[in-house]
Amino acid sequence: EGGARLATAVREGKALLWQVNQDTVTEISLPGMVESVACIPALGGFVAILEDGRLFRLEDRGAATRILADAPPVITMRSLADGRLLIGARNGEVWSADARQKLAKLPGPPRAVLHDFPINGPQDAVFSPDGHWYGTAFDRRILLRSLKDAKVFRTLDYSKSVESMQFSGNSSYLAAGGEGGKALIWNVDRKSTRLNS
Repeated sequence: EGGARLATAVREGKALLWQVNQDTVTEISLPGMVESVACIPALGGFVAILEDGRLFRLEDRGAATRILADAPPVITMRSLADGRLLIGARNGEVWSADARQKLAKLPGPPRAVLHDFPINGPQDAVFSPDGHWYGTAFDRRILLRSLKDAKVFRTLDYSKSVESMQFSGNSSYLAAGGEGGKALIWNVDRKSTRLNS
């Protein structure tokens, strides 16, 4: 339709929507500091997550529309192929939203486990592409939890401060990198066997 689009943001409450093929930019003001911007098809396009966890859809006409106002403060999201949306909350909980944006809290590890993994920013939380796994990092450890079975969760040791995490495209591996320049990869389907360092 309109060609390739790109969204960027600066923390000072502004987002830019780029129409790449048309070489146009729309500036959008937001009511707070921007933590991250993501393309979330289930929510109609680009979404800004503010530092306080509120969500705003970035409109082509230059407006920002508040969405999922009943959601807990958000740190990260993932759209799934079936139209559902996974929401990682700042308190460690995971929520799901259907196509009508009806929210449901997913069962997970005990509250005491979640308290051991405070989430400081979007780099500390990641969903697997298939929506079956969720990883959160704090200091030198990663909490890897299954979103299919609330009883399946484990702690992975990195040995240095974790700076970033990412799942493989097939959701079978979790890679983490951090202090010391070391990257570790775990096979999440095999009780998190560390593959290399």
